[in-house]
Amino acid sequence: MRISMAGGLCEECQRNGIVTPADDVHHIIELTPQNVNDPAISLSVENTRVLCEKCHAEKHKKRRWRCDAFGHVAL
Repeated sequence: MRISMAGGLCEECQRNGIVTPADDVHHIIELTPQNVNDPAISLSVENTRVLCEKCHAEKHKKRRWRCDAFGHVAL
């Protein structure tokens, strides 16, 4: 949903006048083991932005979250 709302483009790049396809959904309130099961944080459209891989990596300089094959969030 969020990707279609952004036209499939990185919202950070667009803000800088650059057109880049979006690759990732970024959570504004970072997902943690304590809040990952809270739909108001993990599934909320208002808590997400779509970013290209470069912009998403820049937002997460220290760590990246990922989902395993079962959909569980892991470091």
